[in-house]
Amino acid sequence: MADDDMISGLQRLATTIHQQGARAILQLVHAGQRAIAVMPDDQWVARGPSSSNTPSIHALSVAQLAMIIEQFGQATRRAMAAGFDGVEIHGANHFLLQQFMSPLTNQRTDSYGGSLVNRLRLPIQIARRVLQEAQSSQRPFIVGYRLSPEERLTGGLELSDQLFLMRCLAALPVDYLSLSLHHYWQLPLTLKSPRSTAVLAKRFIPQVPLMVAGKVVSRRDLNQLADWQIELVGRYFGIHNGRVGYSHEK
Repeated sequence: MADDDMISGLQRLATTIHQQGARAILQLVHAGQRAIAVMPDDQWVARGPSSSNTPSIHALSVAQLAMIIEQFGQATRRAMAAGFDGVEIHGANHFLLQQFMSPLTNQRTDSYGGSLVNRLRLPIQIARRVLQEAQSSQRPFIVGYRLSPEERLTGGLELSDQLFLMRCLAALPVDYLSLSLHHYWQLPLTLKSPRSTAVLAKRFIPQVPLMVAGKVVSRRDLNQLADWQIELVGRYFGIHNGRVGYSHEK
């Protein structure tokens, strides 16, 4: 959804999905420092919250962040034009929005770094811009937000930070939240609790439907999630060497 030339092709995709009786929700993602660009002098460079020499990462300016926020809004407009039923903001799996949330990758000293309030500024601004665009739709249009609950490295993103972000997103409000988990029953690493991360998230933000992914493979798994009052289950299907396959990651 980077430009208007992509609308017609994605319109065919949305139409095909609808013909099978399903709803089509498009995931919007900016990879940040995980995306490598070739500069005019043939140098490889990535852009993220903060500068780094290993690897070569250039810090995004405030003006560039304003442009990215608007790009998410325009991508939402194109998704509506293509006939999709909603968009999911991808704030998980170490992409740009998680990079801004994480103290490991966000070393900024301006209004987008440092405190938790500053680190969640970009995710909230993007969610607001997407919701603003979605409100102009003439038909129901869903906005979800996907996030990883925490990071395993010392000094990384903690579950308490992400729970606070989820509560802020719920207040906007987004239509659903989606947890990217290794397995749906996993316990938190950065918060002492005998309850699973999914249960904690649902109890902390009960007013918004929660999607959970991660090794959901049987009826028993579905029954367990139902007991936890989890409303949605995610599952990833892809094409690998011409064959349809699936992963537990979503």
